[in-house]
Order: sequence, then structure tokens, then C-alpha cells
Amino acid sequence: VSADECRDTLVVIGEETARLTRLINDMFTLARADAGDFGNRRSDVIEIGGLVNGCLRAAEALGRGRGVSVEAGVRLKAEAAVRGDGARLRQMLMNLLDNAVKYAGEGGRVRVDATLVDEDRQTWIEISVRDTGPGIPDIHH
Repeated sequence: VSADECRDTLVVIGEETARLTRLINDMFTLARADAGDFGNRRSDVIEIGGLVNGCLRAAEALGRGRGVSVEAGVRLKAEAAVRGDGARLRQMLMNLLDNAVKYAGEGGRVRVDATLVDEDRQTWIEISVRDTGPGIPDIHH
């Protein structure tokens, strides 16, 4: 076995370990939520533009590794801010992006749009993630 093959194998093992760790953490989060435990509900001021743009950069890198293009519609200004739990928002968006890249398939595309909505003296962010994958079968809706 060559040194290059060993390195490649270690990279794959590292990626799979990280993926399984995320999966286990996500399962614990869902189990706690099902039990009514949403943890500490943080309400920090989050620079959502920076958070979204950081997740997009991570998804673009992930997509390159899988032959999937990730494109952004309107990128929010880095200083756009909302109140919430930044770690949970990042986790949620990365889960969506990871799934979109995974299921878009080789040569597929993922598009992310983030829009700052200001309506009736309330402001929020709408984020949509779309991919060219097969979608979720109707039976699971």
C-alpha cells in the first residue's frame, strides 16, 4: 500500500467520522426536542449575513468535492442581524445544505436564497435551499 493510498484512506475515515459525529449529535438534538427539551433557548444578536455566507462557503467547498455547484441568490450584507441561537441556526442551515449537496448528485446544482424581509415593523430572514436532486417522495410528506 502506497503512502498516497494511506493518506486518501485517512481522509475518507476523517470525513466519515465527522459525518457520523454530526449525525449522532443531530439525533440527540431531535430526541431532546421530541421530549420537549429545547435546551437553552439563546437569544443572541446574530450577524445572520455572516452566518449564512460562512455556511455558503462551506457548502461550496463540499459541493466541489462532490461535483455539485452551489450558487447563491442575493447574499446578505455581513452586518444584517437577527435575534436567535446562532449555533442552532448554523446547524440547521448546514444540515439543509449538506443534504442538498448530497442529494443533488454529481453534476447537480444547489441554490440558496436569503432575503431580509421588513414588513409591518417586523424584520426576519427568509432562507430557501433548492437542489436538482430527486426530491422527497410524496409518501413522506
